[in-house]
Amino acid sequence: TTQEKALLSTYNDYLLLKKLLSLKLTHEEYMRFLTRKEEIKPSRLTAAVTAVNNALKGKTKTAELTDMKLHPLDSLYEEALRFYEDAKEREEEIYANMTQKMKELGKSNAVLVTGGFHGKGLANQFKENGISYEQVMPAMNEVSGSEHYLEVMMPSSQYQVRSSYI
Repeated sequence: TTQEKALLSTYNDYLLLKKLLSLKLTHEEYMRFLTRKEEIKPSRLTAAVTAVNNALKGKTKTAELTDMKLHPLDSLYEEALRFYEDAKEREEEIYANMTQKMKELGKSNAVLVTGGFHGKGLANQFKENGISYEQVMPAMNEVSGSEHYLEVMMPSSQYQVRSSYI
């Protein structure tokens, strides 16, 4: 039914919001998020959930957004959005710096090491510019310590840099 489709769409938006706020979006999820970022904003998503719930109960009145007091959550949403916008800008700079340095040195080969989020975006840039590439990724069965990831990645964090030399 139409209501079930609306509920499923709202649930999928919630899943994207959850990953956005925990800074766990993949590149593909981020690109999908961009097509629905206004609908996924916490205050809008809450209104959508309320509307679907009311429709399922046969009610026609929806809650006012001003009554939901979601401004702090919307602010967190905006911070997470800026994090990903900055990540995309870094991706552009990584590509530009790499190709510029290769030209300066007269090299046709390079090794570039990046984090997982940037892999897909850089691969797309390489394809668009006719550059051959190879991606090597660790086989990971489990991710632990996400609390440390959030501490390091959020703008207000203070963190210690640790280096390892082999």
